Amino acid sequence: MALALPSFIVLRSDEKNEYLGFIHENGKSDGYLEFFETQAVSPYAKFEGEIVARTGKDHLVHTRSCQNNKYWVRTKNLSTHETPREGYWIAATANKPDEDQFKESSPGDRCVLANYKVFNGNSSDIFTIIDWESLLILPKYVAFRGNDG
Repeated sequence: MALALPSFIVLRSDEKNEYLGFIHENGKSDGYLEFFETQAVSPYAKFEGEIVARTGKDHLVHTRSCQNNKYWVRTKNLSTHETPREGYWIAATANKPDEDQFKESSPGDRCVLANYKVFNGNSSDIFTIIDWESLLILPKYVAFRGNDG
């Protein structure tokens, strides 16, 4: 059975009710991903999923940020929190997708948090995938004209 995944997605954290966003502060954290966006229609919250054709029932999905056109990679960075437990992040910084799903830096087809290798029960690893193309995006200002001219 083929994997059904929208071309463009937004990820919403069920715990925080915020959207996964591309950090864009012109600093050392640029490209890192975090659940902080308040609007699903933010251009920093839009990602593209590319399904890789594979044999068998396993599928590999490469996810790319639509903001900088780079692929997700698991990266270690102690400078953001200075604690080893929180030193792993998912960042949209790879120029090419990583096909080696067994490499520790490759998010591949495993949907796990950067800091945990197994489910830990704290609900921080539960999120909803939203089809970007199903979102209704209205302009910032809307004017209505009445029948009175």
